[in-house]
Amino acid sequence: MRFTVVKSSELGDRWDAQFHIALAEVRARYDHLRRTMTSEEAITKLNAIPNRDRMPLAVLFRGSRDRFDGAASDRVIREYPHLALAIMERNLEPAINRIRDESEKNEAALKALMDLARESGTQPSPRSV
Repeated sequence: MRFTVVKSSELGDRWDAQFHIALAEVRARYDHLRRTMTSEEAITKLNAIPNRDRMPLAVLFRGSRDRFDGAASDRVIREYPHLALAIMERNLEPAINRIRDESEKNEAALKALMDLARESGTQPSPRSV
């Protein structure tokens, strides 16, 4: 069971426990990010994360948990950019692993296609960058 102690002066307009627990867990990093990065910089970094990998931000969402979609995560990012970034930094491993797995599958598929092209005498056209 996770818990934290919250002073009444810290409640603000958020009375939900999961929000305050998440904040307590990343408080030091959150404070550092607020001092060293603008909201716009944090939002830019968060926008680079695919929507399907933003589920850790659901703890910041107000509303039904089954409605946490791309629009909801965008709203959370705009409302709590530094806190959202601190939470995502602690939860990057699943996204990294998913993208690595996809990359490995794509690399294997590309190798198979290139081998087939070589065996058939077909020369793929150079890729433009």
